[in-house]
Amino acid sequence: MKKTILLLAVLAFSFSANAQDYKWTLAGGSAFEWAKNTDADFSVGTLSIGSYYSLTENLQLGVGLAMAFANYDGETESATALSLAGRYFFNQLYVGASYPLNEDAESSMGEGINLGLGYRLAIADRVDFVPSFAYNLDGKIPQLSMNFEIKL
Repeated sequence: MKKTILLLAVLAFSFSANAQDYKWTLAGGSAFEWAKNTDADFSVGTLSIGSYYSLTENLQLGVGLAMAFANYDGETESATALSLAGRYFFNQLYVGASYPLNEDAESSMGEGINLGLGYRLAIADRVDFVPSFAYNLDGKIPQLSMNFEIKL
């Protein structure tokens, strides 16, 4: 009986150890935001790159760098954003949050926390397509993102 329990414990550990054989994820992609209110119409296109570290099989924390090109009522602006991010996976579906760290990003790309929902779709052994939807809580700005990720 003891040998059976020990064997099951070893097997369970080996399956969990091999379930995720990577720790780093490199992400890159683009996003689009559009909003209309009584003050102004604006749209923002963003190119981004980021890196996540897997703390557990379901929890990742990381940083991101984004370059945004915005149009505010016909006036063009650009901004660079550095942000902290985290996400928690439920199988292939995840919930995430990010927060901009620099003032340039806050003034041009929305202030405060972004909350999001995404889906990780494997297209190769360590390459994923990751569409997501995020919402900026302070600016009430929706964002649609299309990313590709490489697991390292």
